[in-house]
Amino acid sequence: MKVADVMEMAYPQKIARDIIIGMARPINQHLIKLVGFRFPAELRRHFKRELRDWLDEIQRIRLKPTTSAARIAAILRVSAIMPPTHVPQ
Repeated sequence: MKVADVMEMAYPQKIARDIIIGMARPINQHLIKLVGFRFPAELRRHFKRELRDWLDEIQRIRLKPTTSAARIAAILRVSAIMPPTHVPQ
């Protein structure tokens, strides 16, 4: 197992979205610096390295299963064990 595999975390969808939105501004700023301006090679390498780190962090985000899907699965397991109740018509 690699260290990068251990560093993955599962987040609820809303939190994962907030993390990615929070990274959007610095990612965009670095992209603009790389594309729109002339910086020394060392500084450009710095921008690229930070971009790679941020994109790698986004790639490692995993979503937790939704509670509704887990709840449905639990209901299905219980209903498979218990016989259906009779509903008078």
